Amino acid sequence: MKTDAQLCHDVLAQLSWEPSLAAAHIGVQAHDGVVTLEGQVGTCAAQWQAQCAARRVPGINALAVEMAVDPCGAGRCTDADIARNAERILAWMTCLPRQAVQVSVADGWITLSGTVDWPYQQQAAAAGIRHVVGARGLRDLIVVKPLGPSPSGA
Repeated sequence: MKTDAQLCHDVLAQLSWEPSLAAAHIGVQAHDGVVTLEGQVGTCAAQWQAQCAARRVPGINALAVEMAVDPCGAGRCTDADIARNAERILAWMTCLPRQAVQVSVADGWITLSGTVDWPYQQQAAAAGIRHVVGARGLRDLIVVKPLGPSPSGA
């Protein structure tokens, strides 16, 4: 079992190898195997990449993300701008049925809702929306309702 100091070292190493991150702006703490990511990043995508990098480190019992997303470097976007950009991204996704996913934005936080038939559709929608400029976070409330019975007949 790794010590908390080893976990911090390993997470910092993973963050430094992630080319999409400015690892110097992310702090790492560990206590009893629970790793906390702190600091400030400019996009939701950067926050997500930091989480993914930390999850690659074996020995972490839990991950707490206390990073703030401050998109000030991109210029302040209104909620209407963010919603419009998110809608455009979803409209270009050929894997999603038209109007299957709805977007709402409050204080820079995007909420996705609606119903899709397959998990990959939900994952694609969330992955595309993470890159919306000006967004501070993402809430994925999309429901997956498969069509018909499963292939095994169960």
